[in-house]
Amino acid sequence: MARKLPPIVGMDYVAIPGTNPNLSFGVIRRELKGRVFHTGEAVLRRLRPVGNVGGADQEWVPTCHRADILLPSGSEDRFKTAKALCSTYEEQAFHGIKDLLIVVTLRFPAAATPLHEIWEDVRAFALDFSRSRQVASILAMHVPALAGKSGRALHVHILMPARKLERYGFGEFLPALACDKGREIVERAWAEHSTRP
Repeated sequence: MARKLPPIVGMDYVAIPGTNPNLSFGVIRRELKGRVFHTGEAVLRRLRPVGNVGGADQEWVPTCHRADILLPSGSEDRFKTAKALCSTYEEQAFHGIKDLLIVVTLRFPAAATPLHEIWEDVRAFALDFSRSRQVASILAMHVPALAGKSGRALHVHILMPARKLERYGFGEFLPALACDKGREIVERAWAEHSTRP
């Protein structure tokens, strides 16, 4: 595997290079370059890419094009919101916790496919991937052109808290996925998914 790319200014993770230029992967850690991160802040950054409209009661209302929460089998309904997942992850964290979120971004440059079809395809992939590993996923679809930002491809973020989600809350960590080699796992799974009829 190639060396890590340097941190992009303003980003909360270091992108791990791979063969698919339309897939990015990284792990949001508790700390990067002296800056401390929290699960909720990192998720809200993707759920609310446009403006800070509304007061505190609107804090967790997505402004992205589409959003969803995917839960593994057996997890409780109390985890059905991004706020509940992030709050619980932080509550069940402990001193020295390193991994917060595994971030996968799938880009669709010059997409001729309708947005809802792209969304459903990525959602199906994320649901299968998440459930096979007993993790939760938070999805956020961004369509930059709708926000007047030309030249940026539409994309979907898949954010997975970096521990298995059990019935009672977060359990064991995901060392095989929350590392550089995790990119290979995700890229291979996406390639297999994309070639299915």
